[in-house]
Parts: sequence; C-alpha cells; structure tokens
Amino acid sequence: VKSGDVLAMRQLERCFESGSGVTKDEGKAAEWCRTAAEAGDVTSLERMGERYAKGQGVPQDTNEAANWYRKAFNHYQTKADQGDSGAMYKLGEYYANGAAVTQDSAKAFGWYLKAAGEGQPKAMNSVGMFYCEGVVVTQDLQEAACWYRKAAEAGNSDAMFNLAVCYANGEGVPKDDAEAFKWYCKAADALDPAAMYEVGMCYLQGKGIERDGSKGGQWIRKAASFGNADAMLSIAECLEHARKDMTEAFPWYRKAFDAGNMKAAEPLYRCYKYGLGVEKDLEEAGRCLTAGVNSGDAESMFTYGVSERNENGEVSAPKIEWLIKAANAGHSEAMFYL
Repeated sequence: VKSGDVLAMRQLERCFESGSGVTKDEGKAAEWCRTAAEAGDVTSLERMGERYAKGQGVPQDTNEAANWYRKAFNHYQTKADQGDSGAMYKLGEYYANGAAVTQDSAKAFGWYLKAAGEGQPKAMNSVGMFYCEGVVVTQDLQEAACWYRKAAEAGNSDAMFNLAVCYANGEGVPKDDAEAFKWYCKAADALDPAAMYEVGMCYLQGKGIERDGSKGGQWIRKAASFGNADAMLSIAECLEHARKDMTEAFPWYRKAFDAGNMKAAEPLYRCYKYGLGVEKDLEEAGRCLTAGVNSGDAESMFTYGVSERNENGEVSAPKIEWLIKAANAGHSEAMFYL
C-alpha cells in the first residue's frame, strides 16, 4: 500500500473483513480501517466508530466509538462551513441519529433543509420525510410529496420509492396506481429491493399495470435475491399454499425470519413443531413463536393464545391476554374466541 493511499487501505479492510483473497481476520480489518482513519479518511473515521460500537475487530467501547464519531462530525462541520452540501447532509444525519452529538431533530431538519437548498438529493428526501411525519414541522403531505419529487427527479432512489407510496395511497397527491407503478419501477431499476417487491406485487395484483403472474414472480424473486424479507415471505407462502410444498417453503420461511420478517415466525413454529419440511425441533419451534409474540405479530399471538386449551376447547386464563392482543391487532379468529 502506497503511503496515504486510503482507497487501497479501505480495500484491504474489506478483504480481511470478508475473507476475499486472504484469511478472514476482523482484527487486521480493523487495523487497516484505523490506518485509513488516521490518514484522514472520513468514511474510515465513521467505520472505526461503528467497530467500537459493535465490537468488530476491537473491544466494544462506547466511549471510544463516540470519540471516532466526533472526529468524523468535526470533519463534516468544517466542510459544511465551506459550503459542502454533502457534509451538510451528514450533519443532519448526526443530529437525527444522536451520534457524537445530542439527538436534536430541529438541528437535523435545519441542516437537511440547508443541504436540500444546495441541491443535495438525499437531503431533499429527508426534508420530505420530516413533512410526512410531522417532525419539528407541521405535517404537510403535499409538501412532503413535493420534496420527494424533487429528490426523485434528482436521482434519489429512496425518494422514488417514497413518491410511489404517495401515489399508491393518495397521500399529498391524487391516488394513481399507474403513477405509483412508474416510480416503483424507477426505484427498482436503481436496485431498491423494496421497490422490486412492490413492482412484483403490482404485476400480481394488476395495480397500475396489466396483471402478469410471470413477471410478478420474477420481480419478487429478484427482490428476495437482494435480501428483501417481504419477498422471501411471499415466496414461502406461495410454495406452501399454492404448491403445497413445505420442503421448498420451509427454507424461505427461515430466510424471511432470519432477515427480520416476524410474519414468518408462526409458520416456522408449525414447521418445527410438526416436522413440515424440516426435522421436528420443539425448542426451536418455541423460540420462533416467542420471537413472533414479542414482536407483536398477530398470528403468533393468536397461536400462542390458543396453544393450551382445556377439554371444552376453552383457552386457559393466562393466555387470554394474548388473544386480546391478537384481536386488537386485527386478528379475526382471535375476535371470534373472545
């Protein structure tokens, strides 16, 4: 590595982190990250903060993490004072997330608005989100959609997705499925996995485009390949209910669950409890169901609520509370039991 070549240092960090071409070694990855950070690379300054926060290749240390984040923050402050719109946006991020500084939504919005005024697309999208959620400013869905459009037309894929949602739901703009589909497609072409999933659902449901099951399936599989948990769940449900193939459905339920989709918790519970597509494992079944219950998944709460009934089919008293919670979450069968 040539002296001061921070790009090469960051590449070495990635190699040791992933084990690409070298033996995987988080410690060495952290060493190269530190070297790049000490050479003044702001991305590496932030990565060092993240490493200390999570204990990746270094001992976990929240104080040390804050020190590295503060160095990055100071770098962005200097650049922002010089008129750098990207640095202004990053300051907004720091104030929004409370990293290195006290969380302050008003200051975050101020920096986002300043960066947006300089034409920064990510900042435009963030301003739109503040108006959409009514944080710091009075909620104004029309203003939110306006900012999303500006950011989307400037090429920001998150804003393309958000604008599509506005058209799909009629929030701040007239409801228009065709316009929603158009913007979902633009975001999907920019490799947004959530947008890929929505494009697939539009094709499957015939929303904004002629119904096409083949194209719908292709887009949903593409979304799943990019890590979208909703797409993984859709594939699993199709394999279970349409093809009656639990051997194929189980791994997709598992992938969706591991990717954080708690709607996969109850189906996984059934798989492990009854040996559907996988060997019976009552302990894992319990872990999956508990995770679903704790996340507030209505189907998991209902299943937990009716898992122990007496000879008359009545739910035992300690579980009634979960049926009530499931019913409050909109579960129709839970309402029937109550």
